[in-house]
Amino acid sequence: MQTEIDEKIGQQQISLEDQKQLPYCLAVIQEVQRCGNILELNFFRKTEQETIIGGFKIPAGSAILPEFSSVHIDPDNFERPDYFCPERHINEAGEFMKDPRITP
Repeated sequence: MQTEIDEKIGQQQISLEDQKQLPYCLAVIQEVQRCGNILELNFFRKTEQETIIGGFKIPAGSAILPEFSSVHIDPDNFERPDYFCPERHINEAGEFMKDPRITP
């Protein structure tokens, strides 16, 4: 990570515009968000209308508490989810891949 910053940014302050030059740094941040369970308590959601989730009928007005971290450690979503591996967020071209399954 430090090598990437030194090579791409040098000694200047990092800005938001520099993100595209720092794919490995972004991958490390995303992997920390996946592994870190940063959002310890999730926020309640409320259904506004009747809906079906995973084959289950959820009535309108139901309180829903999504468990985001369960997605982050599910082996169906991430190979070897118990390992810290920023490279899983880098494609073959060396570009950072934003993963919509990861919710900080």
